[in-house]
Amino acid sequence: MLVKCKPVYNFQSVEFEIEVKTPDDIETMFDMYEDMIKGLKNVAPEQPAQPKAAPVKPQAKDEMVTKGQINFLIGLGVDEEEAKNLTKKQAALKIKELYNG
Repeated sequence: MLVKCKPVYNFQSVEFEIEVKTPDDIETMFDMYEDMIKGLKNVAPEQPAQPKAAPVKPQAKDEMVTKGQINFLIGLGVDEEEAKNLTKKQAALKIKELYNG
């Protein structure tokens, strides 16, 4: 039987094939595998451990402007399309600015 082996260490890999017919061949295969891993450790230096990033909290989507805010903004002279594209917070700030301003 032809056995394909692929030892991998720290993102480095090597492949080899070996014909296995007897239990001694299996032992030879594993010896070769171990030698390959040792060789990979020599050519692939250890990478420093990366700190784990804090999980990203999903950002709450800002609620869009209410009909009442749109009507109030239109009454203050804001273009209707501009008013419809604001969030509630943006509309409140705009109203405060125009009404108290």
